[in-house]
Amino acid sequence: MRSAIGILVALTISFASHSQRTYVGFFPEAAVSKKVGESWKLTGKIESQHILFSNDAISNNEWGYEHDRTDLQFFVARNLTLRTKGALGYQFRIEGKGKNSHRTIQQIGWLSNFRNYRLGHRVRADQTFFEEGVSWRMRYRISSDIPINGQVLDPCENYLIASNELIAEYFESEINLENRLVAGIGWYFKNKQKLELSIDYRLDPIVSSPQRNRIWTKVSFYLNL
Repeated sequence: MRSAIGILVALTISFASHSQRTYVGFFPEAAVSKKVGESWKLTGKIESQHILFSNDAISNNEWGYEHDRTDLQFFVARNLTLRTKGALGYQFRIEGKGKNSHRTIQQIGWLSNFRNYRLGHRVRADQTFFEEGVSWRMRYRISSDIPINGQVLDPCENYLIASNELIAEYFESEINLENRLVAGIGWYFKNKQKLELSIDYRLDPIVSSPQRNRIWTKVSFYLNL
C-alpha cells in the first residue's frame, strides 16, 4: 500500500506540472457474478470515483475531497464459444455535479492462452444519454493476468495485472480519443474471490488540448457465486 501511494504522489507531481487539468483520487469497485445454466452469466457491479487532488482552471494544485461519480451496472453475458463471450449491459451514473445519465452497453470478449499467461481482448460499444444528446463510443481493451508463482493461477496465490484500453467517442459533432492504462497486483482467494490493487491512469483527449489526466488508486473486489 505504501508503494502504491508513493507511485501516486510521484505521478501527481509529474503530470500536474505538464498539464492544465490533472485529477488524482480513489476508485473502489465491486462486482458479483452468478452463472445461470451452462452458458449464461449475470453480473452486478458498483464503482465510484472520488477526487482528492485537482489542478485545473478552478483549482490550483489543491488537495480536497470531491465525489466525482458513482456507476451502477448490470450485465447479461452468454458464452458463444469456449473462449468467446458476448454481453449486454446497462449503467446508471450518479455524478457529483448532478448530471446523472443512462448508458447501454454491447460487448464481445475472447481469450488468447499462452504458456504462463493469457491475454484478454474486449471490444465494447456504448451509448450514453444526456440532455444535450447521445455520446457514442467504441472501445478496445487488451489485458493480462500473470501468476507470480508457477504457470497457472491457483487459489490463494498472487498475480500481476496490466491492461491498455483505447476509446473513441463521438459527441456533439466532435471526435475524442482516450487512453487508459492499468497496472497492479491481485490476490485470488478461495470460493472464486479476487481482490486487486492497481494504478489506473487515463488521458484524454489524446490529439487536442487542454488534455485531462486522471490518476486513480483503484481497489477492486470480485465475487463469483
